[in-house]
Amino acid sequence: MSRSSPPLVVVHVPKTAGTSLRLALREAYGEGLLEDYGDRPLTHPWWRRRAGAMAAALGRAGRPPGAPCVFGHFLALKYRWCRPARFALWTRDPVDRVLSRYAHYLRDSAAGDGSHAARGLRPGLDLDGFLALPNYRDTLTEYLWGFPLERLDFIGTAECFDEDLGRLSRRFLEGRALPRPVENRSPPALGPDRLDAGVRERVARANARDMALHRRLLALRADQVTRGE
Repeated sequence: MSRSSPPLVVVHVPKTAGTSLRLALREAYGEGLLEDYGDRPLTHPWWRRRAGAMAAALGRAGRPPGAPCVFGHFLALKYRWCRPARFALWTRDPVDRVLSRYAHYLRDSAAGDGSHAARGLRPGLDLDGFLALPNYRDTLTEYLWGFPLERLDFIGTAECFDEDLGRLSRRFLEGRALPRPVENRSPPALGPDRLDAGVRERVARANARDMALHRRLLALRADQVTRGE
């Protein structure tokens, strides 16, 4: 990648193949990768995470992000007014993303990990109990709150990870080959049947805003692919 290229900000929405992407970006940027995971957005009520992101955005306005590449769990708004900066995001079918996150919770709960208690993830939650938690509904929408979609220079999907990793490399990394690791997958056997139509409908209904936003992002991605971006 050219040293003169604007910094790249990549928003890591949970359970969108982000761990694999992070390892690829480490390979590409080395010490130039800033991993921004300090905000922990889903541990805070909506008003606090939004206020924190807005305050951070105003403090960074007109300044570069602070590294050639920034990647992590944060609201995209946090870096919205950085100059210069380009923005990328990976999305995933919201139903699959939520069911994967629920399986992650079940895996941690079975291992006796109580570190998520602050998020309302008490032991013994069934799927409906999990869907009732405000911080685990419409996560994609929340991560893009206050951020115009036209600012997204690149949109990838977890379902087309390899293809989109290649697109990302050609667009921002001068076409260099990147590893395609697969990490942090939740066992599909945990939780309800992910192919059950009734289960999928319940999850989709609880995440209606994410379903609509995901469709918009896929349309924007299709336009980018058509333009060779």
